[in-house]
Amino acid sequence: MADQGIGKFQGLLNQSQDFANMATQQYDPSTGYQQYMNPYQDEVIAGIEQQFGKAQAGAGLSAAQAGAFGGGREGIQRAELGRQQAQTVGQAHAQNYGQAQQQAQQQFASQMGRYGEAAQQMAGLAGQQQQMHQADIASLMSAGSVEQQRLQQEYDAKYRADLQNLYEPYQRLGFTGDIYQGYPTSAMATSMGTAPGTNPMAQGLGAGITALAGAQFNQ
Repeated sequence: MADQGIGKFQGLLNQSQDFANMATQQYDPSTGYQQYMNPYQDEVIAGIEQQFGKAQAGAGLSAAQAGAFGGGREGIQRAELGRQQAQTVGQAHAQNYGQAQQQAQQQFASQMGRYGEAAQQMAGLAGQQQQMHQADIASLMSAGSVEQQRLQQEYDAKYRADLQNLYEPYQRLGFTGDIYQGYPTSAMATSMGTAPGTNPMAQGLGAGITALAGAQFNQ
């Protein structure tokens, strides 16, 4: 797992780098505003032109009623209405464009900020992923160490038991020889530390040997 975890965070770091690159983009004023333009702009312009059309018609009617239709005064009035119409339409277009640019720039700045936050979050997740992976490895190694110690204790206990079973026949022969000789030997002294547990059969055999030795002594 330690080998598999090396560089595992690289994918998140790559995503962090991608978001960081996106956060450094520059706003393009030639195209960025278009999606924020008022979709009803044509209707707004049509309404303005309709209102000025009515004003033009009204001015012509007033001139006709006054007997000045087609005169210089009427022409000046019509020209003034035309100028006002063009100015009003231009202002409507400029207002729509300005509002669209402002909204586009605000949205762009907000989006770049989110990209920057995402880059930081991905970088933080990469570090957390690596730390959690290392913590998992440390926990597994700790549990494995405890399990290893437990198994080692079992193996040691089995080794001592096997060793006692291996030397048990020789110990019995040594005890028997000591009994016949009448004094303990070095073999008997060293075997005391590794003598097997109490065994009824061994006790019975020992008692019989002691009785036999006592009978021979009495003879």
